Amino acid sequence: MTNTKNANYQYDAENDILFIRVQHATYESSCEKDAAVIDYNQHKKIIGIEFFNASTRLHISKESLKNITRGLAKAKVTKHAIHITLTLFSRIGTKEVKTIGTHELTNEELPPQVLAYAL
Repeated sequence: MTNTKNANYQYDAENDILFIRVQHATYESSCEKDAAVIDYNQHKKIIGIEFFNASTRLHISKESLKNITRGLAKAKVTKHAIHITLTLFSRIGTKEVKTIGTHELTNEELPPQVLAYAL
């Protein structure tokens, strides 16, 4: 069973960058993967991710990314890949819209893990 941690997020619409970071996490190092930066702690557990060209890579509109009200980010790390799934709820006009975005990154140094972050 995956323990869901709380995370903060920021979206820079001008540069199309989405940043997700676990609250109260201690940063150890980062690695750049396929136009994303992965932050991890001393145990090599992912504590943050920054997506460049987020709307294109995640297939989520900039409008949805600008208006996130809540969501869930999941990361499944295998020996060769990091699978990211974002389930986001955004306020578009008077409606709350659900969007799901996925992206896969290559992995060479992080151990297998499954993580979930509430946004």
